[in-house]
Amino acid sequence: MKSRLFLSSLVLVGLALVAPLLSDAATQVDPARIVVRADQTLAPVSPLLFGQNHGPWMNTTAGYVADYREAGVTLLRFPGGNWGDENDLFPNNVDDLAMLADALDAQVSVQARSWRKGTPEKAAELVRYSNVEHDYDFRYWEVGNEPDAHWGTTQVDAESSDEALLPAFASLHDDGQLAILVVNKDPLEAREATLTVEGFRTAGQARVWLQDEEHLAEELPAIAVAEMFPYIFPPYSVTLFILEPAPQGRWLLWAGLGLLAFALVTLGVLRRRVRRSR
Repeated sequence: MKSRLFLSSLVLVGLALVAPLLSDAATQVDPARIVVRADQTLAPVSPLLFGQNHGPWMNTTAGYVADYREAGVTLLRFPGGNWGDENDLFPNNVDDLAMLADALDAQVSVQARSWRKGTPEKAAELVRYSNVEHDYDFRYWEVGNEPDAHWGTTQVDAESSDEALLPAFASLHDDGQLAILVVNKDPLEAREATLTVEGFRTAGQARVWLQDEEHLAEELPAIAVAEMFPYIFPPYSVTLFILEPAPQGRWLLWAGLGLLAFALVTLGVLRRRVRRSR
């Protein structure tokens, strides 16, 4: 009996030692194969790849500019980060940026303040001051810093069936407005989509702002909207919809009338039952 127990223990120990080896052998796969074909070019590397965040709090001394040149900076993202969402840009900020970009012969990507605390009017004025009044030729613009993470008073769920080329973001504001931001990343083609709004009672109209090649964050004519509405987004554009909520007073009125009607019907039924019981 003891010998059998001893042999059983040896078998169990042996299996415990061999099992990992068997498992490794079963899951072992061939090494990956990587091939680099240096004689087959795909595309040139954009010089805009070598960018750097830059803000009004940073130095623009000669030594600092020399460091930028040595690093090979070709794009300045301004003001870069949450600072841009928490502060307005003033003319002197823009002028300093233009001088630095000229000294570095660099392009500029300007971050307009997000709709959480900024306004379309402020963004449009920033573009006008930079490219119309002063001809700084700032070609690249963005709305907010990581708008999918910090955009709006209360971020709400928004998804697109074409996230790669037509992502959408949405937020609710304290005044009840619903903001929807849609970006068409396709540089050549307009893209059509049907927007579906759930969990929000709209007043039936939306204000629209557009940033693209022909519009500098301009407000367009308002459009009629419902729970579902189609829209065509121009190539390489940012479109902002502001949906007003339905007046709550109207809904409260209808709800009150409904309750009154229910009460009257119930009272009538009770009266009939009382009369019959007599």
